[in-house]
Amino acid sequence: MNSSATSLIGLSSNTCQRFFTTASTSVGAIVTGLAPDKDEFDGNRLMVTLGQYGGTGKVRLSTNATSAMTFSSIWNPGTGLTGMPVYDGVIMPGNDDIMVVGTEYGIMATDDGGNTWTFENTGMARVPTFAVRQQSMTWNTNPYGPDYVTNQWVIYAGTHGRGVFRTETLLGMAPGVGSTVALGDITVYPNPVHDVATLGFAINDRKEVGVKVFDMEGRLVHQQKPRNMAPGEQRVRVDVRTFDVGAYVAEVTAGAERRVARFVVQR
Repeated sequence: MNSSATSLIGLSSNTCQRFFTTASTSVGAIVTGLAPDKDEFDGNRLMVTLGQYGGTGKVRLSTNATSAMTFSSIWNPGTGLTGMPVYDGVIMPGNDDIMVVGTEYGIMATDDGGNTWTFENTGMARVPTFAVRQQSMTWNTNPYGPDYVTNQWVIYAGTHGRGVFRTETLLGMAPGVGSTVALGDITVYPNPVHDVATLGFAINDRKEVGVKVFDMEGRLVHQQKPRNMAPGEQRVRVDVRTFDVGAYVAEVTAGAERRVARFVVQR
């Protein structure tokens, strides 16, 4: 693996080579991609993707990558797809249940830790996707200042013969000037959503958090009773199976802070 690729996933070249060698021996297959969980600073949580046709367990997860490095399969793509090659992937910072991988037939993703996977090829061809990268520097953690990163959490997909695509579905933006950052910006995943939407956000201290969803005419279509939440990353699920197809606005309130995000329901 070249140095530019290793810097993109946040591992040194030597660490990548060690992980590739150990993972290949452990799983007994060709390892095509490494995806460290960047929220796990000890480096123990690692997702690997496997190539070649046939077999099972094309996406596997280790929780002891710096020691014994054992893996369990988290690959459940549905009938007829189990043996297709998977080439690369990422784990969403702040929500490790969200994983996105490049496969022989484009992008697939999960928002429940690998229990279910769905194709997410809206706007791009269903072609082999060999590279998946995500901007993991944020507006407040990069070394160059709050205005330097404008593509926080944006995912890029490199395909075979069709170019490079990007998605802003998980885009995060810096809060406006003067904000206390009591409540971070909302991400909605998946988007478009078919049955259950996950709202991801962060709060800086313990607060009563409420969730409302409005249609595009401003009518309240869903409301969750405010509940006390601890500081840090939070996730709230919204069942949209009774919603009509169309666009909606999710509103999250935490104390005096309010954030909104737009999402689309499709069938």
